[in-house]
Amino acid sequence: MVTKSRTVHKTGFFALVLLLLSTLEVFGQECMCPVQDECGPCSGGISSFTLLYEGNVNASISIRDGLGEVYSGTITPDQTFIVNSRGPNEGFIGQFLEVYISLALETQINAQCNVVAVGQKFGDFKIRAASSVNGGPICCPTELLDTTSPVIINCPSNREVVLPQNACSVAVSWPQPAVSDNCGTPVLTVSNASGSLFEPGATTVTYTAIDRYGNQSTCNFTVTVTDNTPPVFTSCPSNIQLSANNNCGAVANWANPTAQDNCSVNVVGSHTSGSVFPLGTTTVTYTATDPGGNQATCSFTVTVVDNSPPAFNSCPLNVVQDVVSGCSRTVSWTAPVVQDNCSFTLTASHVPGTNFPVGVTTVSYTATDQAGNQATCSFTVTIRDNINPVLSNCPANIVLTADESCTAVASWTPPTAQDNCPVNVTTNRQPGTAFPIGNTTVTYTATDPSGNTATCSFTVTVNNTQTPILESCPENIIVETDENNTAVVTWDEPEFSIACGELSITKSHEPGDVFHAGTTQVVYTARQVQGTAVECRFTVTVNRKNTTLMPSRAITPNGDGIQDVWVIANIELHPNNRVVVVDRRGGVVYEASGYNNDSVVWTGANTSGNLLPTGTYFYRIETRQPREVITGSIELVR
Repeated sequence: MVTKSRTVHKTGFFALVLLLLSTLEVFGQECMCPVQDECGPCSGGISSFTLLYEGNVNASISIRDGLGEVYSGTITPDQTFIVNSRGPNEGFIGQFLEVYISLALETQINAQCNVVAVGQKFGDFKIRAASSVNGGPICCPTELLDTTSPVIINCPSNREVVLPQNACSVAVSWPQPAVSDNCGTPVLTVSNASGSLFEPGATTVTYTAIDRYGNQSTCNFTVTVTDNTPPVFTSCPSNIQLSANNNCGAVANWANPTAQDNCSVNVVGSHTSGSVFPLGTTTVTYTATDPGGNQATCSFTVTVVDNSPPAFNSCPLNVVQDVVSGCSRTVSWTAPVVQDNCSFTLTASHVPGTNFPVGVTTVSYTATDQAGNQATCSFTVTIRDNINPVLSNCPANIVLTADESCTAVASWTPPTAQDNCPVNVTTNRQPGTAFPIGNTTVTYTATDPSGNTATCSFTVTVNNTQTPILESCPENIIVETDENNTAVVTWDEPEFSIACGELSITKSHEPGDVFHAGTTQVVYTARQVQGTAVECRFTVTVNRKNTTLMPSRAITPNGDGIQDVWVIANIELHPNNRVVVVDRRGGVVYEASGYNNDSVVWTGANTSGNLLPTGTYFYRIETRQPREVITGSIELVR
């Protein structure tokens, strides 16, 4: 049965192989495929096969070519094994390899170059690789080549470090990443090895994994080295001040500043020594920059000063001319000439040929250079006008009577003014104005631009016919004299009023005046400005007062509140007094000046303060205004 089976397959297998090729299952990548530069097309016949057994159970197999067995053994599921031809430079004999399992023909594998292909499947066997006699390893179909990139595991994270002082690089380390691939172990390379020196800035570190088929993947991270140490300028020029030359500029020279840094430093200046500087202040800045981007600046100023003001070579003289007609005149002159070391501008308040008005006009030329220095040239143009204005139809004087508002409204036709120039007419009053009581002078003044004037005046008289009003005139007053035979008299003053104007009030006496005994007439007179008056009259009668001293006849100083002191009636009206009390023998027992029945008073004691006994005592009372002496006796009763 074996022979028969082989015969059948040899005679009819070619058509079967074509059918198998047309229905060949396409499967995934083959890691046993040779790389493109190590393989070639099949040439000279197949010299070896690498087969994969995809059966489910262990199998004892035998593989034969046209001359007999080329492989035998027991294989397990998913086992890959190699079937070689009899010699290294020989191909398999015949068109097919026959595969027997347990002596039974399982399948046939085409062994011809023109039909064999890696990846073909024959029964439970698949071609993983093959070699030809003349071409070596046979290339796999493109669809079987490995296109899966390697995988880099645990790619390092970004690193940030600070550059040590006085150093311009720093060693940075990190863990080595791992790599895996579906077909073997790829080659892992890195752009910067762990522990390498890094300079300031951000450096990208790249790991690259490449497998044997050229598939690759990369892993990137950055190492950022920060340089926090800025450069330092060790010298910097001082500010420079120069005077402008004839070209309005100046050449400035200085020693270039120097800078140092822990790394290299690049110094760039905004200007170079020996440059020409314009008028004004220019800031020169040098910037020192290290690789870390740290900067330091050194600045100074170059000031070019122009102290030379422009100069006028000539200036016109003052011009004086009279008006010919109208109120202005055209005047011309030769413009002044100016020179300066810098450019300048010349401005003028007026230009030759200007029409000037009557009066004095100052013509000014101002030359200003770039530095603001100025020079001026001035002269005056005087246009004289000697013609006075004329006022016509001046109003006549006006007389009016005041109304209830104490005024009167006056109206008139204003005078008219004429002049060769425009004339300004002013007045202190306008027609239709209310005038106060009295005389008011109304004046019109016409003034031309040269100050020539003409005036016109008239008066407006407002008469006041009202009479003052008297209110509350005091009644006649009757009083008594004091000890001086006079009296101080007060009263509420009368009230006067008038609707218009002001009142002038005169009075014969003032409240609080001293009046002598007798009758005196007091007169108040209120008079308005224009003479109408009203009077208030009343009399002050001063009667003599009884000032007779009346001493009490007895004193009983027993503390009962009755006659405990000696009372001299009316003594308070004679404050300039002297009181003396004597006993029967003429001895003085009490003496006082300014006796007043209160604080100065006799209480029945002697001058030593001892109580006097009951008895009869004698007194003498003297007053000065009027001068009077009173004597008598008094009984002291204990």
